[in-house]
Amino acid sequence: MRALGRGDEIGHSESPSDSDTSHSELANDEVVVSNTSHSELAADDVTLPGDVSRSELVSDHLNDLLTPMRVHPEHQDMDVDHDEGCDLYHDASSDISVVSSNTRSQVNDVLWQYEEGDYGGYDVEMDVDHEVAVYNIRNNILTMRDWDNIRAFYLRLKSNMGRVNFNLMRLSFNHKMNIDSLFVIKRRIAILSEFEPKHFDCCLNSCMAYTGKHMALAVCPHCGEDRLAADGTARRQFIYLPLIPRLQAFFQSPDMIQLLSYRTDFVHNPGEIRDVFSAGHYQSMIDKHVVVDGDRLEHKFFSDKRDIAFGLCTDGFLLFGRKRGGPSATPLLIKNYNLPPGIRTHINNLICIGVIPGPKQPKDLGSFMDPFDDECASMARGISCFDSSSQEIFMLHAYQLFQEGDIVAIEKFLGIKGHSSLCPCRSCIMRGIRMSSGSNKVFYIPLTHPMPINPDEVQHKWDPLSLPPRTHDSFATNLHIIAEGRKRTKRYGKDLEKHYGNKEMPALCRVNSFHLGRSLPWEWMHLFAENIIPNMIDLWIGRFKGLDTGVEDYGISGDVWEEIGLETAAATKNIPAAFVRSMGNIAESRATFTAESYAFWFMYLAPYLLSGRLANPYYKHFLDLVHIMKITLQFEITTEQIDELERLIIAWVGDYERFYYQYDNERLSVCLLVIHGLLHIPDDIRFCGPMSTTWSFYMERYCGFLKQGLRSRSQPWRNLDERIKDFACISQLQLKYNLHEELPSMDKREEISSSERVYDEYPMSILRFPCISTFRPDEILQAKIARYVNILIGKPVRQIANKLPVMMPFWGAVRIKEGGDVIRAGTRLRQIRQGRNASFIRYEVVTGAEEMRTVFYGRLEQILECNIPVNDPAFWSHLSGTRLLLASITPCQTFKKDATKTLVTYTQELNTVVVDIQTIQNVVGRIQVHNHWGIIDKSSDVARTIFVEDMNIIDDGLDD
Repeated sequence: MRALGRGDEIGHSESPSDSDTSHSELANDEVVVSNTSHSELAADDVTLPGDVSRSELVSDHLNDLLTPMRVHPEHQDMDVDHDEGCDLYHDASSDISVVSSNTRSQVNDVLWQYEEGDYGGYDVEMDVDHEVAVYNIRNNILTMRDWDNIRAFYLRLKSNMGRVNFNLMRLSFNHKMNIDSLFVIKRRIAILSEFEPKHFDCCLNSCMAYTGKHMALAVCPHCGEDRLAADGTARRQFIYLPLIPRLQAFFQSPDMIQLLSYRTDFVHNPGEIRDVFSAGHYQSMIDKHVVVDGDRLEHKFFSDKRDIAFGLCTDGFLLFGRKRGGPSATPLLIKNYNLPPGIRTHINNLICIGVIPGPKQPKDLGSFMDPFDDECASMARGISCFDSSSQEIFMLHAYQLFQEGDIVAIEKFLGIKGHSSLCPCRSCIMRGIRMSSGSNKVFYIPLTHPMPINPDEVQHKWDPLSLPPRTHDSFATNLHIIAEGRKRTKRYGKDLEKHYGNKEMPALCRVNSFHLGRSLPWEWMHLFAENIIPNMIDLWIGRFKGLDTGVEDYGISGDVWEEIGLETAAATKNIPAAFVRSMGNIAESRATFTAESYAFWFMYLAPYLLSGRLANPYYKHFLDLVHIMKITLQFEITTEQIDELERLIIAWVGDYERFYYQYDNERLSVCLLVIHGLLHIPDDIRFCGPMSTTWSFYMERYCGFLKQGLRSRSQPWRNLDERIKDFACISQLQLKYNLHEELPSMDKREEISSSERVYDEYPMSILRFPCISTFRPDEILQAKIARYVNILIGKPVRQIANKLPVMMPFWGAVRIKEGGDVIRAGTRLRQIRQGRNASFIRYEVVTGAEEMRTVFYGRLEQILECNIPVNDPAFWSHLSGTRLLLASITPCQTFKKDATKTLVTYTQELNTVVVDIQTIQNVVGRIQVHNHWGIIDKSSDVARTIFVEDMNIIDDGLDD
């Protein structure tokens, strides 16, 4: 007999016929439990009334289930107590007890009961011995059947398998394993995960949730819909997934505890901002005391190395892919800043605490966040948590640093009126103005007001370096003034709302970890990709709110725009799939463009496509914006660079107003709030960190993940609720039972697969199949290889060519380690199929007397493995018996220009060269415009999205 551990390979072990009988039968309906586990509960650190410890309560309850013992017929040789009616037997040689499925279920119920704090009427706090014992029992409670069920359920979730297909899979493999029904599996997983969602009534139209001050309402005050149906049940409910037990579960997993140490290990260098932990907000918090509901607590922020920092993101999305209208939903997504930046936005590491149902966007967002607000207050005060690595109980604190989301969601969160008020900005109280004609009720906030009709009147200008900020305390002050105004007349209260821009208290304001004026940074994706870029395109092609070009000449004709669209569509096949999804004709199918598509097109394709087509100075103005966007995406940025960024943005906004707004009152509509939002980016970076740490591309991807679970058009929100609950339970299982290896993701890039090869001499270059081991280079290629080797050993080229091996294995692709690109050999790619081209590369070679690294671009033709002979060490010198990995490359005539710093084009290719494979830096894309090609190099130190499963590239066979 042996204890079933977490590392057992269920489903990959020997066949039942090869395993021992007892173990085979155990796999179906029994569990192995260490005898010492439940006995450890006897320690008494906490005394209950009547001198009864909590540990003794648990121990007694378990002992009632686990004693006395009886003999199982197939285990007659074991040391057994012969009392009838019990479900436990003992193996004296291994100190292991085996419990039947009936008793196992009761054991689980006991553990769950005590974990939930039910001690038969006693009110006590957790003690270390109890937690250690429960931890030890839990880690040995899973049966072989549990493993099969969990694996099957995980496969169903990850592959988006429907119920019918899941049942078909069960039947197809029932001769190998017994997989329970979905109902049984879900019930079992719920028990094992010890996770219980909470249900709150909400409006049928999702206007609000009946929480907090709305708890006693029977009718929605916004739409008038009844809360309950005729039978007394709620007409719609919001399912909230508590955050606290999920944070507590982190500390059940030693692997996760190690990952969470990123915050503690982070080293802040003054004058440099690399993450949220080097920005002003976090740095100012670490010396402050925590305040909850006005009470100043004894501890300071992040005084314990295990304290957690997190952000909340909200963003509505349409369920069925419509451009406008249709049912929607709004996820509430937690991002854990304690995790390293490279993994914190992986779907498995994001924490969804609920999805606000549709069919419409919520009118009272704060009511849905009320349960989360309560948890934030509790986490700030501290919650008891067991640390499995140190085997101790500590007070866990977690604090929200930032709120992310689209512009509308942020305005609802803050309770402000946005562009319908005199102060439309969420970051400052700069006064807006309206257009003088028409019924437009929107307030715009240009830096320079329109030219006055009266020549004696001074044209008003705002100083962009001295915009009046919204302060944290101004929200409460303004709302108090508005409340007093409402006492006079309702109309007067409305006028005050329009004047100050406030209408209700922000959703989360009980803990002082959150600054209402500065903890809501302008988010990169919504600012640039979803607003500024589409609006700039509309301005150029004459489709922006019916405006013409006025006194300027920035327009692009319809014929030219159609040509740009065709070139955009044609470019996709020459751009690696890791760069961007397939893009269509931007002139005809803009509806298919996502935020990522717009960003990629604008930053990398448009500089080539618009050259010579968008007149100067507008083209230069456009390039200045691209430069600004790239600066904002830097992983690391210094205070000097932020100051320079601020100068660039101020100049760009000034030119924008001059070119497009033209200080004309009738053109105020081009002075959108997002243009003004650019002015706040430098301060957001100083306070919150690099924009890549607070952008919400991960939310867009998570919404797509939720859409995959939709099965019903009449009850789509029930599908979404089931999806997030199932993944929450699986996540809890992974943490509590340390199942990360047993439930694998697609993250295999750093592992060496069976179709890959890596040599000690080239640890960063992972060769990939196909491989032609009998490849014979022709004379021309052999001569080029000899010229390269000549540089290394100085021997005559002809002699080297004659002594080189006749056969050199030819590999089809190479993968650069540590998250680098996958590059295919162009010669092999052309022989196999026409897919998206991932054979063009950037490579760097040391040239000149000063040995400067020079940048080249070209097509990787072949990857050759050259094994230098060992029989002539006098000739081969230090290369004797070594292995060379060589790249045959057809260079592009780019005149040594760097495409990360300037636009690089070429019209001709040069003769093929052979270099060491380590000179290859990364894969690049290309775009053809007329008769020349432009190089797309994304290797600069800026954040970028990649299109992968679990944030990791999938090899789809077309390119890597």
